Amino acid sequence: MWLLVFFLCAAASTGSTARGQNINREFTLKSVYLYKFATYVTFPDKAFKNGDSPFVIGILGPDPLGNNLKAIAIIKKIGTRTIVIRNYKLATEIKDCHILYISLSAHLEMNNS
Repeated sequence: MWLLVFFLCAAASTGSTARGQNINREFTLKSVYLYKFATYVTFPDKAFKNGDSPFVIGILGPDPLGNNLKAIAIIKKIGTRTIVIRNYKLATEIKDCHILYISLSAHLEMNNS
């Protein structure tokens, strides 16, 4: 069950080195934002299968966040819960996701179908 869905669309990564650095910074900031947002929201116990269930951040479509979000998940927790990052190619694959990041290409594909 999805509690929160974010439509944070990613910019295409083309252009100069400066543009590439801006895009890397953009995705780093988005990764931190997703983590910080989750720490400010109280999720009901029924949002999790049990007390040991992880907090799941899903990414639908290509993963522009790269290792940024995975690095956060290794060292941080949401409350007492570990963080798991799951990648999905199709919306029908999504289960037990607490926050969902939808990449630009996945967003466009959903709107065009």
